[in-house]
Amino acid sequence: MTDPFAPYLAQQPDEFRAALDDLAKRIEARLPADAERVISYAMPGWRVKAPKGTKMAAGMAGFAKHIGLYPHCGTVVPKIADRLRAEGIAHSKSGITFRPDTPPPDWALDEIIRRRLDEIG
Repeated sequence: MTDPFAPYLAQQPDEFRAALDDLAKRIEARLPADAERVISYAMPGWRVKAPKGTKMAAGMAGFAKHIGLYPHCGTVVPKIADRLRAEGIAHSKSGITFRPDTPPPDWALDEIIRRRLDEIG
């Protein structure tokens, strides 16, 4: 089966492609083994089993000057906003953003993925 992320990643500049590939590996290490790679909202993401069907657990995207990580909900990032702010990590209600050469720390990925999976059930 073809990797659904391949066409998206192929369009990215080298620096962004490498950073997105690394981010994907780091996200997948935190997701259930049966998480499915999909394209959702025109970005690579992961769908996981939920009590009723499936739900998006995370998505990522490359932009002109940054990369974004999105938990596909507006409730996860605000819960860790104070720590993100204290560590200088750019964020909004819906996700975090960073330069390809400054990936998010492990604690941020741990918190975002864990909290999103907890919400999904």
